[in-house]
Amino acid sequence: MASGIRVIELANLAVEKLCGSKEFSPSDTDHAIAVLGQRFGLEICLGHQESIKYLERGVASHLRICTSTTDDMIWSCTNYPSEPFLSCIAAFTLHGEQPIMENDVPDPRLKNCLKTLQDNLCKGMIDRGRAGELVSRLLWLLAKDLFVRTRIQNYGNLFYAAPGPNEWDGEFIDCRRVKVLDYLDFVFGKHKWTESVVGAFGNAYINFSHWVSMVSDIAGKEAHWIGYGSFDDLQPQC
Repeated sequence: MASGIRVIELANLAVEKLCGSKEFSPSDTDHAIAVLGQRFGLEICLGHQESIKYLERGVASHLRICTSTTDDMIWSCTNYPSEPFLSCIAAFTLHGEQPIMENDVPDPRLKNCLKTLQDNLCKGMIDRGRAGELVSRLLWLLAKDLFVRTRIQNYGNLFYAAPGPNEWDGEFIDCRRVKVLDYLDFVFGKHKWTESVVGAFGNAYINFSHWVSMVSDIAGKEAHWIGYGSFDDLQPQC
């Protein structure tokens, strides 16, 4: 970049802006929901007694965006920007910078964040979805996080591989595509796929770094996306 800023400096600034603090505290509700909210599309239940205060703090200090307000200015519609770099920063904050070995105990920050999320689900401030869709969002994205960190060992900090002379040419690990069948084997256990499945998906890849909420259904537009030849950096629909 022309300014000469280093990637890690920008990353630290992003963490500070997302958490509203130089230090991330997974037991702090504002910190935990900010980091999880950007990646997993957390929806705040507006009828909850603490929701207004949380949304106000989220917009003021945790990069949450106010998209509209009611006429009486009591309720605000808010969300997080769909930004892959910010999602990588959130993942880095959750999982740390060290490679993860299979069967390792999860990073305490991830465990504490999920406990904070569980507490707020039980209190009714976070919407779990009509059929528990939040669980699916957590499962699929956390599985990808762990997949790239346990199966792809050649990475350091934010990057998949050493970026070379210009660190801005590096590939962020949480924006890296993964093979579909390997990913499904990781989630559900090793499976003997039929020849037809291997023929159709043996060379297929998928890539996603966060979930976003949609106001309209995008089903039926597959041909449009395939026309670009890549699914890189697409965000799954909630």
